Amino acid sequence: MGTDTTYSAEITPYSDVRRTARDLLARGFKELRDSRVIPRARTAAWIEVGRDYEGSLLNGTQELRLFEEALAAAFPHRFTGGVGEKEFASMYAFGLVEGAVARIALADAPFRADGPVASTAIDELLALLQTPSQEAVVVRIVSDLKVQGDEPIVVGPLEVKPNAGRFYDAARAVGEILPGAGHEIWREKHFGMAYDLAIVVTRGTAQPDRERTWTAFDVAARQSSQRINAFVTVLRMAMAATTENIVEAVGQAGFVRVYRPRIEYFRRQWMPLAIRRVASLEKRHVSGLTELLEHLERWEGNDPKKPTVLGIALARLNRSYEATPWFDKLVDLCVGLEAVLIGGTEQEEISLKLRTRAAYLLATPRDPVGAIYRDVQSLYGLRSRIMHGSTLSASQIASRFGQVSVSARSPHPSDHGNLSIDRLRDLLRRAILARGFLDEKGIWPLAAKDFDVDHSLIDQQERLRWQAAWRNSLAELGLSESPDSAPPPPLDWVKSSPE
Repeated sequence: MGTDTTYSAEITPYSDVRRTARDLLARGFKELRDSRVIPRARTAAWIEVGRDYEGSLLNGTQELRLFEEALAAAFPHRFTGGVGEKEFASMYAFGLVEGAVARIALADAPFRADGPVASTAIDELLALLQTPSQEAVVVRIVSDLKVQGDEPIVVGPLEVKPNAGRFYDAARAVGEILPGAGHEIWREKHFGMAYDLAIVVTRGTAQPDRERTWTAFDVAARQSSQRINAFVTVLRMAMAATTENIVEAVGQAGFVRVYRPRIEYFRRQWMPLAIRRVASLEKRHVSGLTELLEHLERWEGNDPKKPTVLGIALARLNRSYEATPWFDKLVDLCVGLEAVLIGGTEQEEISLKLRTRAAYLLATPRDPVGAIYRDVQSLYGLRSRIMHGSTLSASQIASRFGQVSVSARSPHPSDHGNLSIDRLRDLLRRAILARGFLDEKGIWPLAAKDFDVDHSLIDQQERLRWQAAWRNSLAELGLSESPDSAPPPPLDWVKSSPE
């Protein structure tokens, strides 16, 4: 791209758009050059109106007015109508200038409006304008996820890319999908201690939400981000994975765009979870994960204003992966377990019912009844002491954690809290699966208020029928290992206190 060629106009349906766009770039480059905004270094190729230059450089100019008129004439369905119905051509004007500047800086080419790089930017503008709706692209870096093989794995509308490498490499890969996003991610924060990274990509379009004054792009971005949330949840549910959301970029593909990338950081702490389990994703898992995802969506319900029992439990489970004190995690997980196994109608002997139902429903040869019963008793008892305002010494807390069965996995008392929280999280995961499938089969309906659950569970034949029902449901999805307790995690390091 070292040699510059003069753009030759041709008569096309969009000739006026091309001509006015070229004139707009010529005016923009002059103003940016006079303001010493350009030329740019390749490492700082991207500029943003309001941050790197003032919008007044273009606002009110004849070039911008003619450009807006050309867009309205060529694309009346986008640029005519009342407020809330039309788009603003000025957004495309700034998007064109900023995309052209980035392209030219990265190509180390002259800042000429009639040059080949600027012409490429104008082509990209026209391609964007000709799309029927505003597409939102959401790219998220997640941890503790290994994609087997060298090819991306497609799970419904999601594409999971393998071998993201270190965080810097993952950020750079995000930038290849959303130009400029990788640099923004790395510039603000970097997570050197995020391991086994994968990149999840999804794209979507939607109709604008007039009631909330959300644009079509905002609605599509929100829906796409929720799809990735659901995917991470299904990995946690099916594989007992500690997959974490690290950082997400939302924007439009290409250099010329109306919506520049927005960056959201999910992980607040520098260190990852002390207990880590890496999900190993293979193509053979896709069908089962997709079906389980549909089940989870039904269990959560469609109305966020009317949360379901299982929706509450799933929210508490996911919140336990966030950077909160251990006692918050403990309370959240116990609330989730109560919601799933007790519900809001039973108040008598909650602790006894909780540990008994968990033990009867979730027991396996690897995780016997007695272990589940005692663990729920210890952890729920600790939760009750905390919630009722009891002051516990460090030694009393350590003693409680030391009573949990999984504490035997480590000789270090400082590990016991993390292992105990992980144990409770796993019990809640399995309880949600059990209750969801038992409801679907009509065995233990969520809506039943006077159903005598405990009378059914004390009968051995009935109990075995219940256990088989929800486990077989997962086996039919090819997820036969999901009902069992999570395998012992590697203890990567020792912390002085639980998370």
